[in-house]
Amino acid sequence: MEGMCKVAAVILAAGKGGRIGCPKLALELGGVPFWMMIVQRLRKAGIRDIALVVRRSRKGRLSDSRIMPVVNYHPKPGMFSSVQAGLRRLPGFAGYIICPVDHPGVETGTYRRLLKRFCGSPDSVVRPRYRGASGHPVVVPGSVRREILKLSPADRLDRAIGNLGLILSDVAVADRNVLLNINTKRELSDADRLRGKNPRRGTGE
Repeated sequence: MEGMCKVAAVILAAGKGGRIGCPKLALELGGVPFWMMIVQRLRKAGIRDIALVVRRSRKGRLSDSRIMPVVNYHPKPGMFSSVQAGLRRLPGFAGYIICPVDHPGVETGTYRRLLKRFCGSPDSVVRPRYRGASGHPVVVPGSVRREILKLSPADRLDRAIGNLGLILSDVAVADRNVLLNINTKRELSDADRLRGKNPRRGTGE
């Protein structure tokens, strides 16, 4: 995939996880941290440059050579501040696939389809759609990296995409995990039952 166009990944994992009771970086399914599930599938899809955006208190506990830990020193404004932190550390790419850590179930094949579409249309924003609903992750063109970095950290990615006038390219997928956002204990329990595994809190590193 990298031979077609150079795409980096930004995994957003600096959230406090207030509704779920602990930092999302520390959540696991079947003994595997959410972020590690995403890293494994991104690499299978051909992505090698991966930034994992975390809070300052978590960086020292990460020791995975496959990722670049990036600290969001000011996460309070919200998720968009983590998008900016990741993009700031990854200049020079044709595109960036933005992966919220609370969508750990997205399949390798879905990542491949999104990347293939983006590499065929590198000026567009590529997003998955499952049964008519848009989900995550999204791929944004590198050509707007500087514009995104100029925006307020309190902004939203979808609003930034709209304001920048970017072309949207939707990819229909059969992967319902693009909509599976694990934000609460109930959602974590549901994901556990669907996967037949036992989720638990762990170190996440």
